Amino acid sequence: MQGTPFVEFEVQKSISGTKDSKGRNCIANTLPKLRWTKTVGRVVRRAGFSPYWIVRSTSPPAKKVTIVMYHSVHPNPGRAAVSPEAFRRQITFIKKNYAIRRLSEIDNILLNEELSDRTVVITFDDGHLDFMEFAFPVLKELGVPCMIFVPTRHIAEINHSQETMMNGSHFRYLAHQELIGFGSHTVDHVNLRQAPRREIERQTIESKMQLEDLVQYPVKDFAYPYGAYSLEIKEILQAAGYERAVSTRWGTLNSYQERMALRRIFFEETDQDSDLRAKIEGDYDWFALLEAAGSILEMFRMIIRGAANLQRQT
Repeated sequence: MQGTPFVEFEVQKSISGTKDSKGRNCIANTLPKLRWTKTVGRVVRRAGFSPYWIVRSTSPPAKKVTIVMYHSVHPNPGRAAVSPEAFRRQITFIKKNYAIRRLSEIDNILLNEELSDRTVVITFDDGHLDFMEFAFPVLKELGVPCMIFVPTRHIAEINHSQETMMNGSHFRYLAHQELIGFGSHTVDHVNLRQAPRREIERQTIESKMQLEDLVQYPVKDFAYPYGAYSLEIKEILQAAGYERAVSTRWGTLNSYQERMALRRIFFEETDQDSDLRAKIEGDYDWFALLEAAGSILEMFRMIIRGAANLQRQT
């Protein structure tokens, strides 16, 4: 059965990569919701209340593991980019206040019943060239590890039109840096929920093989393009040899049971230290409730459309 869109209520439209009717990346469509959440969150925190317990009470046994998602670090910040100054300030804040771990270490963290302290993981999606100039020097200086998720077709030496993406030489250099790990982001950065099973298998297996050939070590981590996944897609990933996968569902609580759909958060250019701490600590996790509501509405729309199609066929 091809990935049923409502196999799991947790299947969400992407926070960072939803598309509009013209197929454009629509981070801007999500940011107003998050900023509204931020405003309300500040009010309720001043009143001594945190919505953190609402989300926590609806999650399986989970650990305080916050996975931060970046895309680009660029002097001209935008919907998916923060400036080098903001990036340095954010990473410095995290380094000063939290334990930062590699994504490859997360299984042991999630299975450690005695661990109660907050852990932070840094990830980058897509492999933009500006990582080399603006992000990596900061990570190296501060000794902060991170995972880069790469759509292999976008590697510059494979697709010569992608001049803003890192090339094979960059990946081979970074592969020898102890702080940097690599994961797959498919071959073509496709929405896997819209692909037939054979194409899902090709996108996940071929990208894994290409990336392993480039970096010369096993690739076990995956990021869903546009945050799109289903139970079937997760099973295909595990069969292909992936051990973990990150989504774009908002959240700061993660469990071993959900290691194939780990939650992440993202920062904005204007976030101050108080905003960073609130996001990392889960004060904005009620944004996940808005996501869930949207997912359920989408499920009902698909049921209604399916029923209408059946009625027309009969």
